[in-house]
Order: sequence, then C-alpha cells, then structure tokens
Amino acid sequence: MNYNIEWKKTKEKIRGMMKKRNYTLKMLATRLYMSESSAKNYIYGETGIPIEVLLVMVDIFEQDKIADILVFSR
Repeated sequence: MNYNIEWKKTKEKIRGMMKKRNYTLKMLATRLYMSESSAKNYIYGETGIPIEVLLVMVDIFEQDKIADILVFSR
C-alpha cells in the first residue's frame, strides 16, 4: 500500500503542536539550530521538511517517531 505525505496538513499539525507548547517561530528555529527564516519556510512555505529536521522535531514535540508528526494519505 502506498502512502503520501500530506505536507499542508503536516505543517498545520506542527503549528498546532507549537501552539500547544506556546512556541514561537523564533523559539522553534533556535531549537532546530536554524534561522527563523528557514524555519518559517519549512512551517509556512512550500518547502518540504528534511528528515533531519523532522527527527529533531520528534524530540522537541515529545513524540515517539516521525510518523507521529506526519499526516499521510493513501
């Protein structure tokens, strides 16, 4: 069975996790060791999120695996 990552919904989910933890974009960028501009492109833009960034997000948002952050469709 093939699954596709729904990037728009995934980014909405990440923004929801940020809101739940009262994280600003600047705070997230600091935790991701990147500029605020880069973080903004990943969270709000059309840019896909690299696996390395998703792995750090797993820790930041206290998830068990990357699949807990991503939203999939069939």
